[in-house]
Amino acid sequence: MAILARPTSISVSVPLLIEVEHLVAIDQIFDEYIERLREDREQHISELIQKEIADTGADEKVVRERKQPYYARFYGREERSVEMYLKGGTTIRSDRFADVLKQPHVGNEIATGFRAELKIGRVKSSVHLRSGWTDWLAIGVTPDNISAGQQLFGSLENWAADVAAPPWQRLWRKLKPAFGFVLYLWLILGLLLVAVPPTRSAKELYGSEVENIIKNGVTDSNQHRALQLILAIVSDYSVTNATTGQRWTIFGYVLTGALILAALYMSPTVVIGIWGGKQRLRLWKAWIRTLWVTIPALIITTVLWPKLLRWFGIN
Repeated sequence: MAILARPTSISVSVPLLIEVEHLVAIDQIFDEYIERLREDREQHISELIQKEIADTGADEKVVRERKQPYYARFYGREERSVEMYLKGGTTIRSDRFADVLKQPHVGNEIATGFRAELKIGRVKSSVHLRSGWTDWLAIGVTPDNISAGQQLFGSLENWAADVAAPPWQRLWRKLKPAFGFVLYLWLILGLLLVAVPPTRSAKELYGSEVENIIKNGVTDSNQHRALQLILAIVSDYSVTNATTGQRWTIFGYVLTGALILAALYMSPTVVIGIWGGKQRLRLWKAWIRTLWVTIPALIITTVLWPKLLRWFGIN
């Protein structure tokens, strides 16, 4: 009999904002498939016994009495476990997230990741999230050619789709190193520009004034000024033409650019909203709304929209 096998493993990249409901949902998915996996196990044991009877021609009763206990021991073991990793290296273990969430004395702990596993018969499934140098959510069900296992993976895959961040947030997170590098260069170049403002040659700075004197002629009133301009141009004198006000303007541009790049650099990775992570989850959600909704809306309504109205002559 032909069996369709398809990949039963996926990984989801950060940012990942995990809420209590997401963890409880894993419990519910495992609960839903326990009986299906047990039925698959019993069916598989029965198929193995029937195959041996067909291959050896032995009496069915004898084969069942001899092989049933063996297959039951080999495939009968059931394993279900969850682990919650806490900041500082502590791990809380149980068989359900619902029980982990009831643990006492962890009210201020920060969860950094988790693992949930279910193994019944031939099928083993796992959901693993660990924060560190590599941040991702990994989901896998093995083997990939069992119907019950494929159905379980389908439910976990749908769960992962609910947990995954939108594509634009994942792109934002991937660009974090680039934002950090650009911010570093921006600060260095900006501070140099403020400390050492640009200079212009006398010819560039006074060119229009010289042209005006040549056009109107040298008079007693501008003779002294004309001599100053000649000396400045002949000596190739460089002038720092940034006034104090202009320096503050340059500083304002540098500071504004740095704040924008710093804001774009601040993106979440893994946040699990349980215990001490609840406040962090609320803050990150508020930050994302502020950065990508509130601030753009203010810019559009207070800057771009009035300019657009003036451009069309409405206001």
